[in-house]
Amino acid sequence: DHPYKAQIALTLGLNSRDYSKGEMMEEMLNYSLKHSGEGENRRLAQAALAEHYYNAMKYAEAIPFYESVTRFTQDSWLAKHTYNLAWCYLKEKRFQQALHTMSRALQY
Repeated sequence: DHPYKAQIALTLGLNSRDYSKGEMMEEMLNYSLKHSGEGENRRLAQAALAEHYYNAMKYAEAIPFYESVTRFTQDSWLAKHTYNLAWCYLKEKRFQQALHTMSRALQY
């Protein structure tokens, strides 16, 4: 059992996204999540999966990842993640949550 397997899987997933056709991305990011504790690796994998589902217009799948990522208020991408979460809520017809979340995005 390798102590860095979550980091290795995260790197493989991000490299698959950035430098190939993303064939291994989802599998590697989910593997990284499974083996990550709380911390930076977990947030990076969640953010990458959130963006993947958002860009694929799978808004319901993106929501739980964005919800987790936006709980960490020290993220330099917080406004963007919160804005995307608001759009996910809107696309899923969760209008009150969409309005509330968009207001939070504007504050950031």
